Amino acid sequence: MNPTNTQAEPLALYYPAHEALNNTIKLTALSFKIAEPVVFKDFKTNGQTKGLLQKPVEPWGFLWAKDISNLYEQTQYSVTRISLIQIFSAFEQFLTNTRAEIDRWQNTLSKQSLTGSNHDSDGSISLSKTFKLFGWDSAPIDKYRPLFDLFQECRNCVAHREGIANTKLVKIAYGDELSRCNNNWPYSTANKHLPDWPEFKNGSPIHLSPKHAILASTVCCSIAKYINTQTVQLLGSNGMIHMAVYYSLFCDEHLFRQKHSRTALNAVTYFLDGRYYSKNLSPEFVAKSIRQLKLNKKAAARHSELYDGERIKKGDKRRK
Repeated sequence: MNPTNTQAEPLALYYPAHEALNNTIKLTALSFKIAEPVVFKDFKTNGQTKGLLQKPVEPWGFLWAKDISNLYEQTQYSVTRISLIQIFSAFEQFLTNTRAEIDRWQNTLSKQSLTGSNHDSDGSISLSKTFKLFGWDSAPIDKYRPLFDLFQECRNCVAHREGIANTKLVKIAYGDELSRCNNNWPYSTANKHLPDWPEFKNGSPIHLSPKHAILASTVCCSIAKYINTQTVQLLGSNGMIHMAVYYSLFCDEHLFRQKHSRTALNAVTYFLDGRYYSKNLSPEFVAKSIRQLKLNKKAAARHSELYDGERIKKGDKRRK
């Protein structure tokens, strides 16, 4: 099983949400670009800076703009602030789910659950404490840490200070670590530069653009992927199979669960192959692991509870 190509349940939940939010931010930013020349046309022609936007497309009708340029800027800032809340909410849920999966596996092995918090005193996620809690090397994600800290503090200011910068944010923004991060960012051919940073001033509004929100999402996702790799390595093949057994059969509901399934083994391998991408685990190996975990009888009973009623219904139809 290749840990870099396999995803545990926490990433399987997190990644689609990350992609959906990323696409939403990009589409919103693109909408601004498309709408800008249309909306600005009448204003520029008449030399106006305020008035009604004359192209209503929603039931609320016309939109009054006292200063059309400022309206556009503030709207983009607002979209970014909302996005930051969603980005860090999703990432924190990912960490919570990861801890739960590891604890479930540790309990199965009769080992102690993880103890301690991965948050600072102000409630912020501490990457150092997170990796110490899990017992993993944090060096591979050090390149992301300054940006993570910056965006997380921006998020805190949005959530608790109406988007007004505080001294902690200013200190991070103008610190040496972020400066080195800017200079050493792992560029790609498609994205050779980080977006320009606005001025960060204590007591002043934070003016981040949708580009910054996309970068924040990229940073969180990159860290999540590394955490997923470590999680898969920690669980190993038996832990991944145990996880697949739980979500395919024992949890109350799951969107990926099959509507029809022939056997408990079929239900488990469906999750391993289609959701977790553990395609190199043979059905024979999975069946042996389930027996070693002493879950074969429980899994068969639960499978009957979930699916036998459906088979009986189909049989009744055929008999008729």
